[in-house]
Amino acid sequence: MVTLWGRRWTREELLARVDQVRELARAAGADVLVGVDGGVTLANAAEMAGWGIDVIVSGSAVFDRLDPARNLDLLTRQLRTPEEVSDGKR
Repeated sequence: MVTLWGRRWTREELLARVDQVRELARAAGADVLVGVDGGVTLANAAEMAGWGIDVIVSGSAVFDRLDPARNLDLLTRQLRTPEEVSDGKR
């Protein structure tokens, strides 16, 4: 899990951290799920998922005190693949 805190991370820094985690796991012979916790927004979640991230943790993007149910629905829709949408699986 790549956890981000304390400052804003650039896209390039985040991608580098994800790659580092994957390389460490590969070198150790470990089969892992790579996740990001922190910095996930409704605006960037789909892009992050496109990087091959397996788990996305997003608290503030969902629980913004306005409409958590709507936010979760928007986030879920963004993370669906075209195949999942067309076959009705999600």
